[in-house]
Amino acid sequence: IGDEDHTAWRLFIADQANGKVTVVDRDTPDQRWSFDFAGPSRLYGSPSGQAVIAVQSDDDRVDFLSSGIALEGHGDHSDIATSDPAAMDAHLTGPRPFHVVTHGHETAINFDRGGYVSFLAEDALQDGTLEVEEFSQNRAHHGFAAPLGDVIVSSVASEEEVAEGSAPPRVGIAAYDPDGALIGDVATCTDLHGEAFSGSYLLAGCKEGVISGAEAD
Repeated sequence: IGDEDHTAWRLFIADQANGKVTVVDRDTPDQRWSFDFAGPSRLYGSPSGQAVIAVQSDDDRVDFLSSGIALEGHGDHSDIATSDPAAMDAHLTGPRPFHVVTHGHETAINFDRGGYVSFLAEDALQDGTLEVEEFSQNRAHHGFAAPLGDVIVSSVASEEEVAEGSAPPRVGIAAYDPDGALIGDVATCTDLHGEAFSGSYLLAGCKEGVISGAEAD
């Protein structure tokens, strides 16, 4: 019946002891699926919720699961289509993947020890494949980047030398063009942590308690 509302929920639970991810159907909790990965994961939903991203920082790997829940558009309404969750054949490897930022139709994964961010197109991910573009940061660090309109907003790390095995501190955020050229100046924002989107703005939390913003053109 077209006027009825329907919901579907799946719970994805990561075991931090053995790398297993268990999926529970909330409506039928006895219905479960299990997936074994290289190591413990932090789980993130893709922008559409049709994929779940399993980031295994200590094992330098990112795997992907199909949630088994999708919306099928029919003009004036959408229908929920459900199927069994499944592990995708596609995966990413790289030096210590960590922060995941989703915005619009893209997912950004920061590789802390690689000094780059992988941008994943949501349309391809919904089809079970990876369409990846990489953005190089000024140096390897524990940071993030996000596409915003025609620019890329990224954390910026200090250029000072650090002890072997240590990560340089974050000193601010900056906007770059798609080729990696700096646009304007670096906005000082020490101990940068956390980000949020509001329309055409990206807001970043700073140690000083101020909020730095970047606006898309």
